[in-house]
Amino acid sequence: MRLFVHPTGSGPCYMRMQYEAHDPYAVRATFHLDGSPATAVEWALSRDVLAEGLKHHAGHGDLQVWPGAGPEPDVLYIALGPVGESALVEAPYRDVELFLGRTQQLVPLGTEHEQFDIEAALACLLSNCAVADSTGLPEGATDRTVTAPDDH
Repeated sequence: MRLFVHPTGSGPCYMRMQYEAHDPYAVRATFHLDGSPATAVEWALSRDVLAEGLKHHAGHGDLQVWPGAGPEPDVLYIALGPVGESALVEAPYRDVELFLGRTQQLVPLGTEHEQFDIEAALACLLSNCAVADSTGLPEGATDRTVTAPDDH
């Protein structure tokens, strides 16, 4: 994987992706510029934009994704940040495709809204209920997570 930053050039980059069913619209991507945790930068990416980006140019503003050239691309481009100041990540297409496939086994695209119990959330907010632990999940809820290993 490579990271391109204008005007400083390019260099190796490692990316770790994580998906949590209780936050069904987001994929958390942690980028390590030199493999060191001290250089880690985390972005919350739209799972829908990543999935659309496997097929054609998707997204706008701070997140744009598109496949490399050809009928079977080997690269997926992910532009992060505002136009003119963005970083461009060149990710292995197949790895991102497989990762997104695993997220869809947990929460199929288009069913994300089913992960939320709006009535319970409103009741909780109105009654000042407390969250059971630091996961942000209501008491008794379980977490379902997909993590992709660091790409080297």
